[in-house]
Amino acid sequence: MSKNKIYIVTMYRNGMRDNHSYVLGAYTKKALALSEADREENDRGGKYLSEILEYNPNETNTQPREIRGLFR
Repeated sequence: MSKNKIYIVTMYRNGMRDNHSYVLGAYTKKALALSEADREENDRGGKYLSEILEYNPNETNTQPREIRGLFR
């Protein structure tokens, strides 16, 4: 299993995909992605929820793995 995973953190207003959204960042450490997502949710006063997807660029399967979904 490769260690070269990328974690993409996307923020969604009110946790809705059809509202405003933005990519908070791309991280190589899962713990950092989780902590930055938590920090941003708190800093935005709960108006935005985070989704974290894990990508492995070295695998042929291009489907990301959900680390944190919008529906928790």
